[in-house]
Amino acid sequence: MNDRGFAVTGILYIVLILFLSLYASMLAMFASRRKVLEQIKKEVIGDVQDSGNVLGIKANSSYIGKYVTYKPSNATWNMPKDSISTINETGFNIYDTTKKTTLGSDKTESITCNSNYQNSYNGFRIMNVDLDGTMTLIHAGTPECYTMDSKADDSNILRANSTVKTNSDNNAWEKYGNNTYAASVHYMNENDYNTILKNQNSNNDFYLLNEDSKNSTCYGVNSLNCGNTNELIQTNSSYFITSDISKNKESLYIWKPEDSSVSSADNVTSGLRPVIRLKNNVKIGIGDGSIDTPYQLVI
Repeated sequence: MNDRGFAVTGILYIVLILFLSLYASMLAMFASRRKVLEQIKKEVIGDVQDSGNVLGIKANSSYIGKYVTYKPSNATWNMPKDSISTINETGFNIYDTTKKTTLGSDKTESITCNSNYQNSYNGFRIMNVDLDGTMTLIHAGTPECYTMDSKADDSNILRANSTVKTNSDNNAWEKYGNNTYAASVHYMNENDYNTILKNQNSNNDFYLLNEDSKNSTCYGVNSLNCGNTNELIQTNSSYFITSDISKNKESLYIWKPEDSSVSSADNVTSGLRPVIRLKNNVKIGIGDGSIDTPYQLVI
């Protein structure tokens, strides 16, 4: 090989070495950027999926309190338009037309159960987000009224709180379930109240157990920490909060907006608030979470 050939070969080797060096630098840069992007991904609450407009959300996120477009499968009422429901000893509804109220056009609307409180909060809001992104919704107001005549009615409303899917109208699932989106349905209970407070206060130091417990910090207490300004609790309307069945308690509490606190319930008519636990594959899509432009639910 002559001198010119050696020169050309030398140049090619130099070019190859430069190319390999550049390639190695690019790989290192991409690896570094990937680490940065992974870190950003972990810190971002909303995460854009393949559809381009579907969001997966993380626990305790800023989505709590946002409105979504959940609708029960049976969206309209099959009870008398002007009535309040009672529940007999078997847990089935009886519709009392002597204690009249006017139902909304569908179950996303609130109704006024007591003339002293004008309930205007409609639709469903995100109450909680689990670590895996599973959402729990709560009705923004009270779509249903219930009247109790004595403490004996306490256990009846708990039976009506069943999430078992049946064809009977006494059942919370039958009224507010949706096979596409919902995993279970119940009426608001003390665990829900505690969850809202825990998310608000970032701890579990403020909660409701029962009026006889020395550990109860929110029974009869009007305070910020006990939810007096939290829109998921203070709806400007009275509503029942059922007890924790797992603790073998059969009692009802009531949220009193005039006192901005929880007290015992006896011989009153008040609202019921359905709580919907969504399936873990349900995400939120387009919308901004406001009452006027709620998030769409998608699978």
